[in-house]
Amino acid sequence: MPAQAHWPALSVVLILLWGRPRPTLACPHPCTCYVPSEVHCTFRSLASVPAGISKHVERINLGFNSIQALSETSFAGLTKLELLMIHGNDIPSIPDGALRDLSSLQVFKFSYNKLRVITGQTLQGLWSLMRLHIDHNKIEFIHPQAFNGLTSLRLLHLEGNMLHQLHPGTFSTLTFLDYFRLSTVRHLYLADNMIRTLPTGMLQNMPLLENLYLHGNPWSCNCEMKWFLEWDAKWKGTLKCKKDKAYEGGQLCAMCSSPPTLHQQEIHKLKDITCLKPSIESPLRQNTSKNSEEEEDLEEDGDSQLSLEGFQFPPWNISLNMTDEHGNTVNLVCDIKKPMDLYKIHLNQTDPQEIDINATVALDFECPMTRENYEKLWKLIAYYSEVPVRLNQELMLSKEPKVTYQYRQDVDDDALYYTGVRAHIVAEPEWVMQPTIDLQLNRRQSTAKKVLLSYYSHYALTIPTKEARQSRSRSWVMIEPNRAVQRAQTVLEGSPCQLSCNVKASESPSIFWVLPDGSVLKAPMEDENGKFSILTSGWLRIKSTEQSDS
Repeated sequence: MPAQAHWPALSVVLILLWGRPRPTLACPHPCTCYVPSEVHCTFRSLASVPAGISKHVERINLGFNSIQALSETSFAGLTKLELLMIHGNDIPSIPDGALRDLSSLQVFKFSYNKLRVITGQTLQGLWSLMRLHIDHNKIEFIHPQAFNGLTSLRLLHLEGNMLHQLHPGTFSTLTFLDYFRLSTVRHLYLADNMIRTLPTGMLQNMPLLENLYLHGNPWSCNCEMKWFLEWDAKWKGTLKCKKDKAYEGGQLCAMCSSPPTLHQQEIHKLKDITCLKPSIESPLRQNTSKNSEEEEDLEEDGDSQLSLEGFQFPPWNISLNMTDEHGNTVNLVCDIKKPMDLYKIHLNQTDPQEIDINATVALDFECPMTRENYEKLWKLIAYYSEVPVRLNQELMLSKEPKVTYQYRQDVDDDALYYTGVRAHIVAEPEWVMQPTIDLQLNRRQSTAKKVLLSYYSHYALTIPTKEARQSRSRSWVMIEPNRAVQRAQTVLEGSPCQLSCNVKASESPSIFWVLPDGSVLKAPMEDENGKFSILTSGWLRIKSTEQSDS
């Protein structure tokens, strides 16, 4: 009898064990899961992403199937996913928000699909993404803010798409001082697209860039690419060639497609690009050379470009009320020319949650002059044309209606000159008023009517990556090249002419045409004589072309 008393207790233990089975992660059909954290589904002829993927999965491979669409919930809840491979399918689009839960994703391979557009929301949520492979798709357009907030991104593979135009800020991942758009990308592949030129300023704000591949594009080696040669000379070795014994010399490099004189020339071997005005050449017409005076006049005309500052909103400006120990006083109100890039910029990210930025900002102040002010300014700042005057911020004078600071030149044993300069400064934007600023007179470009002051200041900031993700959206515009209408046209005098202006923009843009005489026409319009008309689309029509229109 005592032996039988243990059976009820034993049965209770067995029931407890049977009632709490060991948890297992289900493997979605028809995939294979060699380990619970991985899902392998290659070559399964799948038409869609399989259902039932565990939220604990870290790696998914859906490559080489027949998936034709993704839904907003295809990857919902997969917050632990680190690797997603969905290459070799037939997916034409990624719905906005479809990737928003993949905050741990580090590698995303979407190669060999049919993606056409990357919107401003396509990649949002991929805050840990380091490698993005979207090569060999059919991408025609990338939103200028598509990569904003992806501060971990280091490799971007866009080879073999249909890109023909990029915005200067396309690859930016964070914004500095609410103006400068910087990129954390180290390796950028743009080979085998349809790109003819790169926008000025795009590469200057990519301080970490180590490898750039541009071969297989129809590059126009004209004036618009002159800046690129300067950049390539400064960052020698960043522009790479494709290594392959099948090509002459064992490599394929970025080459000029036009003009004919530079056709098939390797871009990295070019020393300079000559900027030429369009000219008419005909075998039926004797092209006599102009005399030297006419050539000089043409060169001077070519160098004088219409300032576009008036079209930039909102304008930047600074008010400088300056004095020195000799009693010289001058009050200046200057326009600030908006810069294209930064100098001596360094990005460092040792902590995934923060980015350290060290940079020097250089600005030009254009100050309209009267004769009286010109003489006063010259007495006060003429010393500082070879070296800058360094001003240190002392105290805030007022908050309303605008923030105003007082600055003073401190005694510095290393400074070449000391004249006790003081200044009251009001600036828009406010970040111009840094704790320490350098001002220098640009004597060469100053005249009695306009003085140019050069500004320099060093910035050292630590930006939380969360803050980088939440930066406000900025307006943008891109004037698309129209293949059907050439930018330089040859027109018979007296015949009609039509020039295109196809625009992509963040909001409805205002389109202006600037004529050779400096007059500005805003679309839509038609002048009284009917010579000029601008359609709502922005196209300019000239009824009867004259030589003065060129």
